Amino acid sequence: MADALDIDAPDEVISASGRVHAAAGDARDHVHGALAAMTGGGAGGSLLDQELVDKLRWITSSFGRAVTAHAERSEALHDYTTQAAQDLRQTDIDGGGPTETV
Repeated sequence: MADALDIDAPDEVISASGRVHAAAGDARDHVHGALAAMTGGGAGGSLLDQELVDKLRWITSSFGRAVTAHAERSEALHDYTTQAAQDLRQTDIDGGGPTETV
């Protein structure tokens, strides 16, 4: 079972967000590796062969773009989360609230 996340501890929130972002990058890298290994037949062949190679090319480029976009969204979310957690920490400091850091 996963540890509970203390959302009142900005460093914990940032760390958790960073782990999710890193996992998205790892997933992107693994998918791109798998897609690179998917190859079709060589040049020539029948019309059917060429159409299948074209479909494979479309599939691999579509998946590649999607997983890259996911990783980019993950990065943007991590950046936003980091800034929000830092802003909340500063608000706590300015208001005399908790200022716990790791």
